Amino acid sequence: MATSGSNVVPQSTTTTPCDPVSIVNNTSCLSTTVSASATPSNKSEATSAATTTTSGINGSNCGECGGDQVVAKALLPPSKELRPYQLELLEICKRGNTIISLDTNTGKTLIAVALAKWMHSQYPRKKVFFIVQNINLATQQAREFIANCELEVDDMFGGHCGNWNFMMKTNDVLAFTAQVLCNELPNNPDLLDDVSLIIFDECHHTLKGHPFKIIMDHLNSQHKLGKAVPLILGLTASLASRETLGETIISTLNMCSNLRSVVCTADTTSYYELTQEDVYELMMDGSSVILHDVIISIMRELTRKLSLCKSSFSQGFEPGSENFSQWAKGQKRVLPREDISIQRAAFPLLKVLRILNRGLIFLDEISCKSAWDYVKRELGQEETNAEAKLLCIETLEKIRGSLFKEKISEDTLPLESAKLHQLRDILAMMHNKSHKILLFVKTRKSVSELLGILEKDLPITSRGITGHGSKKMTPTAQREILDQFHAGKFDMLITTSVVEEGLNVPKCNMVIRYDAISSTLSLIQSRGRARQPGSRFLVIYHKIEKGQWYEMKKRESLMKRAIGIVSKGLRTIDLSTNEIPLTLSSPLWSIVLEDTQKNLEIQGERAMKVLCAPKQYLINTCSVLFGENIKTTFTQSGPYFSCTLQAGPCEFSSLNQSLRQSEAENQAVNAGITFFLKRDLVVMSIKGCTQAQTPLKTPIMVLGERCKSFDLEPPQYVTLPADVAGQLKWRSTVTILLPYEPISVCGTYSATKKGAEEDAATAGLEKLESVIGDLIPTAPPSSTGTTAPELGRIKSKLNMFCQKNRLSLPQYETIAAPRPQRVPLFYCSISIPPRTWTTPTGSTSKKEAEDSAAALVLADLEDPLTAVTTSQSSQSQSPSATTNPQARLNHTLQMARGKVGMSESCTATAPFVARLTITALGKDHVCASDPCRSKAMAKSQAAQRACDLLAQLGLLI
Repeated sequence: MATSGSNVVPQSTTTTPCDPVSIVNNTSCLSTTVSASATPSNKSEATSAATTTTSGINGSNCGECGGDQVVAKALLPPSKELRPYQLELLEICKRGNTIISLDTNTGKTLIAVALAKWMHSQYPRKKVFFIVQNINLATQQAREFIANCELEVDDMFGGHCGNWNFMMKTNDVLAFTAQVLCNELPNNPDLLDDVSLIIFDECHHTLKGHPFKIIMDHLNSQHKLGKAVPLILGLTASLASRETLGETIISTLNMCSNLRSVVCTADTTSYYELTQEDVYELMMDGSSVILHDVIISIMRELTRKLSLCKSSFSQGFEPGSENFSQWAKGQKRVLPREDISIQRAAFPLLKVLRILNRGLIFLDEISCKSAWDYVKRELGQEETNAEAKLLCIETLEKIRGSLFKEKISEDTLPLESAKLHQLRDILAMMHNKSHKILLFVKTRKSVSELLGILEKDLPITSRGITGHGSKKMTPTAQREILDQFHAGKFDMLITTSVVEEGLNVPKCNMVIRYDAISSTLSLIQSRGRARQPGSRFLVIYHKIEKGQWYEMKKRESLMKRAIGIVSKGLRTIDLSTNEIPLTLSSPLWSIVLEDTQKNLEIQGERAMKVLCAPKQYLINTCSVLFGENIKTTFTQSGPYFSCTLQAGPCEFSSLNQSLRQSEAENQAVNAGITFFLKRDLVVMSIKGCTQAQTPLKTPIMVLGERCKSFDLEPPQYVTLPADVAGQLKWRSTVTILLPYEPISVCGTYSATKKGAEEDAATAGLEKLESVIGDLIPTAPPSSTGTTAPELGRIKSKLNMFCQKNRLSLPQYETIAAPRPQRVPLFYCSISIPPRTWTTPTGSTSKKEAEDSAAALVLADLEDPLTAVTTSQSSQSQSPSATTNPQARLNHTLQMARGKVGMSESCTATAPFVARLTITALGKDHVCASDPCRSKAMAKSQAAQRACDLLAQLGLLI
């Protein structure tokens, strides 16, 4: 009986040809014709047992699979036998370039070793290259090969490169950093002719400018010259991570294209115990929140001033992260190339930003007291630059003033953050001598601080490890500390992100993320370090970082869905004659639609951002997903327009016919962007838009902007303290003044006044969206040629036009059409005797309705023919020149009195339907409008249809 993890060879099976591209769980190609007792036991026997033949190194024509399963078992020692999913992935790798995407510690390297041994058996004179990111990884992977196969293996890096000819002659496998190969290729472009297999470890780094991508570009150029190129194998645990499913799919396709490989994965949950995840969500103390808020506000202001110096200074990193400090440090290297005036203005700003950002890190990981002491010490240092000195003094005084305003003394600042207190409790409760604990923090400074704090109060021994940026932490020192940890000489290893990716940390029972998880890759890699059965993965964060944690979890799920979609889609494409598509072609699109049948709710800040500029996001989404621009088609039926938008396989049409092209186009755009939003396919990154603004916006700011977009008064907050379980809490109520009735929403209790108002603003946003209903503010009519900034002056332009042409000044009449529990729609009529104009569509504010009507009238009057007829008297004016159907109808009834008669009626309540009964040529003809939101609109529509009828009868004058 076969047990989990064993490799039992069937007595006999039928040999079947290989498909060009295979899939995980397809065992039709795992064929052999030997008995289980005939398994070879050494290298020579394994080579003779292999009956598979291939006619190309890149695996494009692999013939038939025979005996491969037996070879796979013989490749590794008995303790390292491949599991069934590893055998299946190995078969796929033999047929062509492949990216294997599996979680950490699931045996990706063992598959690479087995494939290297198999390629060596097929091409004994050719070599295998294992390309990695850094020196430690080169040494680590060389050890892994030596432990699991009998090939000659060596590593190369930096000054240890030696002579390439000698290394190639004396070894079968070479492990080295990518930069080593990049340095050699210009001098020896034919070096890869003697290589049968190239393995890229952590292949998700194959991006523009990275050494991995440079090597692949060289291979592509060789392939175009008709040369045989090595087989490619990419190993990764996090292939591509983006904000939405659509972006993740496109990023995955790009990565496959960069490596000229298909992607495959497997379900390993039945073979490995899932790591238990524990999440600790903590509240900051009141003093820390106040200090945090004032530092964030100062950093926001300094960032704005920096962007005024030069637009390229815009950044997209969250304050309080190490990435922000690295960005500020990198800008100082760019500044010397800029104008001297930009340097003088930007240098002080960048320095203060770095100090404040480091203060935020101390506030989060150590204590409020240590953060304030650090900021005070750094900003109080002597400065030779007068501008920098003044800025440091102003910043320090702002922080002091905020603390004094809240009656907080420097001597009473907390000596320990909520996170540090929780960490103490966890270590005291869970620690015992059998535990190996890995603690991730943000910076090298945090490593040294926590080493002193934790060892002082807990019976625990710990060491720290950081990256190469620290002068004392060389690769040799890193390996020594890891070896000591493996030998059990200390219990806890405190580290920065340097240990996340690649480095072989001894098996740990407990991994603690004490820093904010900044990416999906960081989440997956750090969680994979908890490798022993029963291990735990703990995440400690403050409430303000809650959204970041759940965003990373969501992106991990999207990544796995995207890999499944792309893997399935590429199987439908013949990659021997076609390139890997970079957009969603027809086969891929059908799979995407099948995977996204369950629609999502349109809600949250992302949906609000998209719905405020739907056309821009729709154009960008279609361009990225399908590689095509949107084609717009208008269809006219009488006076009514309908619109159809087409991009790739998608087509979106306006729901109702409209009197204006712009309104019909808006309906089609709304239908399109709603379709993509419900399937999480919207591409959020738009060229020319900085991403720095989004993280810095608070719910209070977003609610204020949302109210302003609908011409509402700014929201009003009432925040009161309360005693909850003996603790001081705050609760806020926000009031939004809608035109028909105000709405008030209460937030939850919070430890700070600011937090309570933000909770209330978040609840207010949800309530406002449910009340407004139409998430997209009514756009100004594009047919008039006016832009949003001009609309505020359009009424003045109309008045000036009337005075210049000696016309009567316009008279405005605005009607509000109420809607239950929603903002009413406003319709405006403008009268300039003898004519009257009415807006065909409603607006969400009175001012916007008047502006739209004024734009409509001005566009009509600026036409030379219309202007002449308008300036004449009512007796000589011909309504045929006007666009008002009611005026034309009344003129016809007056001029054809006795031949044409009319009676009219209209419903008393909304929706309004107007009916005109026209008596002409001895018959009664009924012209009815569609259900409308106002009487004026219904009567105008019915009059237009009556005019069309009279025109057909030849009676319209």
